[in-house]
Amino acid sequence: MAVKRARSEQATEGGQDPRLALLDLAERAALLVGPEGILAGNETACRLLGVRAAQIRGRKPDQLLEPLQSAPLVDPEASLSDSGSRKLVRCRSAAGQGVRLELRVRNLEPGRRWPQIWMLLPDGALVTEATTEHAHRLQELMSHLPSVLYRSDNTPSWTMRFISDGCRSLTGYDEDQLLEDREISYLELIHPEDRGRVWNDIQQALREFRPFRVSYRIRTALGAEKWVWEQGVGVYGADNRIVAVEGFITDITARKRTEDTLSSSQQALARLLSNLPGMAYRCRNEPDWMFEFVSDGCVELTGYLSSELVQSRTVAYGDLIVAEDRERVWQEVQQGVQARKPFASTYRIIGADGGVKWVWDRGNGVYDARGSVIAIEGFVCDVTEVLERRSGT
Repeated sequence: MAVKRARSEQATEGGQDPRLALLDLAERAALLVGPEGILAGNETACRLLGVRAAQIRGRKPDQLLEPLQSAPLVDPEASLSDSGSRKLVRCRSAAGQGVRLELRVRNLEPGRRWPQIWMLLPDGALVTEATTEHAHRLQELMSHLPSVLYRSDNTPSWTMRFISDGCRSLTGYDEDQLLEDREISYLELIHPEDRGRVWNDIQQALREFRPFRVSYRIRTALGAEKWVWEQGVGVYGADNRIVAVEGFITDITARKRTEDTLSSSQQALARLLSNLPGMAYRCRNEPDWMFEFVSDGCVELTGYLSSELVQSRTVAYGDLIVAEDRERVWQEVQQGVQARKPFASTYRIIGADGGVKWVWDRGNGVYDARGSVIAIEGFVCDVTEVLERRSGT
């Protein structure tokens, strides 16, 4: 109270109406009402009524709290005693929400009706009808999703202090089984091989006061394995010690399986390309032909590793083309790209050992939605022996 009293005195010294300063002291929603309407409202009242402070001043109370019964909010003949009056009223707020309030009215000056302090105390049994309906819908939605909201201790067992109904869909266990580790701790659901990594990743994020994101496997009540993705934050006390962890966990098993399938397909494709007598590539449509990707066949063809050619880390592919052939190659590729047709070009390259090879290059342009060329994709193979047999050398 000493702090509140000091704030009130400071406001008065600064020229503020001392009656308005009373609103800052109120811990509940409060309005200062005069004969012509509302003089001011505190921040809590603005939130309750769904309006801004500037929208309160000068309006009649029943414009912000429309009574749902015929009787007025306050009896004009109410007693003017210091004790004031109180009544339970059902209203519709300016935000259009139905609300039941305990309205307390107190006269500030003995023997005078105005001004008055109105305290708006929401009935604990009936929070706003719209809010209640929204909460019920949200709870029903969460109970059907294979996802959970939680609050847990920051301990290796991840003791759950709160967990939403979705835990049943996600883990096969009910709330009562997981809460307080009554039958099983959340730690026991995490795959043994993932537990250490999950703990270390989360602790690192918490030490740095940042959100964490982790993916790991869990074992359900029926013994099935699922992949989950978790995002959360630490809840810190005044001394910056972690008092809890709050977050969201969702099932990503289907996505993980798709990623694994794609990864397997990519690995199979890489093996196939590595066995071909040549190299597949993707490069920029620029004279130096800087590779964005090149298959392992580049080693046999050029003598360079893919890591040396990609992004021109050691050498650009354009530099391997014999100088006399470079301009012709550029023109042949550009003709095909501009016509949006495949191109083919035969030219010489100089390998890492200094030897010269004839290669055959066939590819296509890659275009964006506007038709602009964003890359060249193709395949290059060694045709030195073929050309030598044709020339009879």
